[in-house]
Amino acid sequence: MKLLIDRMRPFIASGKLKGKRGVVVTPSEEGESCCGPLMEMFRMSFEYLGMTYAGSILAKAYELYINL
Repeated sequence: MKLLIDRMRPFIASGKLKGKRGVVVTPSEEGESCCGPLMEMFRMSFEYLGMTYAGSILAKAYELYINL
């Protein structure tokens, strides 16, 4: 998460991501129920950048949870 924030600094200053939509795609061995804190961190980061959190795609082994 720290690396993501560090790499987004130029976009914070320029505002180039404002109004864009963001989707989180990540594997999760435990499934959707264990990803709440991770999704919240991304949602807050997108909000800080002026972006819209459009949802998430969480994969668990051979199952797929899509939350859009």
